[in-house]
Amino acid sequence: VIANIDGSHQLSIEPTAAHVLNANSSWVDNDSVLYVHRSDLTSLPELRIYHLSSRRVARVPTPAGLAVSDPHCVNGRIVFPVVPIEVKAAPCCLYTMKLDGSDFRQLTAPQITPTSAALGFKLGDYDPWFSPNGATVVFMRYFGGADWRIFSVNVSSGAEQLLTRPGETSAIPEWSSDGKTIVFVNFDKTKLENLGLYTMAPSGLNKQKIPLPAGYLYTHPSYFPSVSSGGAAIIYGARRVPGLPAGP
Repeated sequence: VIANIDGSHQLSIEPTAAHVLNANSSWVDNDSVLYVHRSDLTSLPELRIYHLSSRRVARVPTPAGLAVSDPHCVNGRIVFPVVPIEVKAAPCCLYTMKLDGSDFRQLTAPQITPTSAALGFKLGDYDPWFSPNGATVVFMRYFGGADWRIFSVNVSSGAEQLLTRPGETSAIPEWSSDGKTIVFVNFDKTKLENLGLYTMAPSGLNKQKIPLPAGYLYTHPSYFPSVSSGGAAIIYGARRVPGLPAGP
């Protein structure tokens, strides 16, 4: 659903029905939205693009037979995870291509030793997000249990860098519009007072907790462009959780 920030002018861009999936949306430009679509329980998820001005929907031409998810686009190039279907033990990997389907290639190939036998998801890479210049992708990698870590990967060379510490749940990273900071969710179950939203430099340095009210579980942060006052603004989800340390 597309809507103004005050909740007005809501527009559902795809008809819905039982077992229809429309999710993981992100903007391509001011007129186009990229998202995941699945028509029923037996079909594979595919990428679609919706054009607001013409109200036209088109399939993004990813290769046939791929279960795709979590797309993001910058400068006409998209990045997305592919969930292996035939080989159950294979991890999710990131792929990239141009919006017209050309220059399709694999971006990550994680070799993962699980840190927990409890698997809530398939091991591997999720939620990729291009830097504003399209040179780097930041994403989260799942090692099992609650072990999510944030990495970055250079789009040209494939070189990876770990940005967060093992043993914590660090997830859902997104770049600021100027490319200078990354906002993300961090859960350290050994120090509940440290649960919250954080920012860090693209190098992983200078991690800072955003001073939001305590006692809430925060998730899915996303930057707005710079506001008129010159500062940065974010939008996020919040849910009060009994048992979390309460602030003053």
